[in-house]
Amino acid sequence: MSDTVIPTVNSSYWQRIRHLTFIVLAATLVVVGGFVWTGPVQTLTTQMIDDGPALSSNGDFEPEPDRFLPLEATIPQASFTAHDLKNHPERIHGEYISDPFVSLHENHQVNRDHLKQFRELLNIYESRQAEDDNFTVRVIDRRTNGLLEKYTMENIREQFLASPSPDWELIDEIRSRESSRLIGKYRRRGVPLEDIMIKWGRLDQVKRARERDIPFIEYEVQLSQTLGLSLLATELGTVETFNSDKMVSTVGARGRYQMMPYMLRKFDIHTYTLWAKGGNTIEVKEEWHPLLTMEPAFSIIRGYSNAVGHEIPGISAYHTGPFNIFFIYDMYLEQQKNNFSAASTVMDAYLWALTEGFDDVSEDTGFRHYSRSYVATAYGSFKGTEDLPVDTTQTHLTERVQTQLGEDLYLSELLEALESIRNQLDWSFAPADSSLYMQFRSFNPHINLPQEKESDTTRVPKGADVFLATRNLNRPVRFFLPLGASELLKEHGFDRFSDEHTFKFDHQTFAISEEDITIWDRQYAKLVEDVKFFGFTRENRDQLNVLVDRFEKLANTQPSNFRSLQLKIIKLHQGLWRTRYWNDLANKTAALSGQVELTVNAPPPAPIGLTKRISVAEIELIEEESF
Repeated sequence: MSDTVIPTVNSSYWQRIRHLTFIVLAATLVVVGGFVWTGPVQTLTTQMIDDGPALSSNGDFEPEPDRFLPLEATIPQASFTAHDLKNHPERIHGEYISDPFVSLHENHQVNRDHLKQFRELLNIYESRQAEDDNFTVRVIDRRTNGLLEKYTMENIREQFLASPSPDWELIDEIRSRESSRLIGKYRRRGVPLEDIMIKWGRLDQVKRARERDIPFIEYEVQLSQTLGLSLLATELGTVETFNSDKMVSTVGARGRYQMMPYMLRKFDIHTYTLWAKGGNTIEVKEEWHPLLTMEPAFSIIRGYSNAVGHEIPGISAYHTGPFNIFFIYDMYLEQQKNNFSAASTVMDAYLWALTEGFDDVSEDTGFRHYSRSYVATAYGSFKGTEDLPVDTTQTHLTERVQTQLGEDLYLSELLEALESIRNQLDWSFAPADSSLYMQFRSFNPHINLPQEKESDTTRVPKGADVFLATRNLNRPVRFFLPLGASELLKEHGFDRFSDEHTFKFDHQTFAISEEDITIWDRQYAKLVEDVKFFGFTRENRDQLNVLVDRFEKLANTQPSNFRSLQLKIIKLHQGLWRTRYWNDLANKTAALSGQVELTVNAPPPAPIGLTKRISVAEIELIEEESF
């Protein structure tokens, strides 16, 4: 009955506890920043917004024949839905989500029972997140996943939804009482307590989460495409906090994407104070701004996905921790050794853990009921919003700036300079008819500036005139202005900002072209494709280490946001593969491979555009010619 009481924030405390544990267990894990490209390297383009995804003869999505080549980025259409995009989950992961039972590889057939149960799990959470509102309780027989009853609290729905900020916790308290009554009802009818599953609808919260995400959803879509992730990744904030940026879990996970403090620091997201005139201080919490935390969160998903061999268990790893995924694979290899072949994939192991193996997995690892439902919750949330249009005219256009080293700058000076160009800038993200100070405050929720009082007659309220100068690039003072503000200010003689560190958020923020993709990116993509087929080999780790070195040199010789993301992701991957948990899995894989006299690392033919795997010696030769 672990699903009876579901907290308002759908993030697992188990995940946070395990992340804390991993600080000790994975002391060798190094996250320096980077991004792993192993899928559709595409930004939102008019090429992608066409007549919709291709359908097979039976109406199901057909997988893309080549997910690895980028598309030239162009300005997106003004409005689109998830159905228009090529990284729709049912295109990227259709074989597991929507397609009929199909062979995933020569001589390989996914376990139909496991796949059927996985899809039943997806259906349960699609009902929960995309169909049932927050006043609905479903009673399900865990033995069959059959619906026993759907109960709706009609008497209180109108009362609560009339409020702009409903008390979801109070609603859940009422549902908890109703759930206890329903459990008693079905126990009396002979259903064992352990087989009664209670699911509470979340559609109201899912929709309100999407409303909060309107200014940022385009960036999440762009980033998921650039990182080769499906649109499931764009539901991370909904699953974790319903897109609430100031949420803190009981174990310290912070922000919209619920990142632990040590991981925030690894990705240069900091909490610090700024001095203000008058001697007081203003606190800065960078995890409160989604445009600061979005790239780290998505990079972690990509890095985890690469390390564990597939995006679906990679998303799960964001919740349960990557080592729990390694443990699952290890248990699968031990218990399913007779079914193991060169064509077996890590998804076979993951589906087994969700279904037939769940009792054993949940007993021996931290992978429990919340972990089991995490991906399904993301999928259900996605289904609840996939038909909603994304209006790119409502995207928050802004730029992140910081002062040049050695420059002094107080907020009052900045606002005085902005006053002269105020009417040339787009302040629509801020409340209408607000003061320039309040507009700046709206653009910078991570700087805990006080609310303006009606009695204030000065441009900046007393105690809020903060010092915005960057003194140390190890922890720069980063803040946001309307798009184009820094250039306009420079034209008016206000040249205080670092051009090198100005980063623009617009319709092309995460755009990359084919020219951005090097042979090393392609080799990394090929290696990750191998990992899907239990490629946890020391040969692959040697390849990974060589590629990390190449990515570091690329980041230095061809600096860009893309190269920085790639480096962060591959280093995260490398750190996970240096742990004893990966070594244990590699030993188990090698031993089993020897027993069945099969080469485990046996992927299908490379997709179009990918070269063959290059040996370390060949890489060294190319290295000499390239650098």
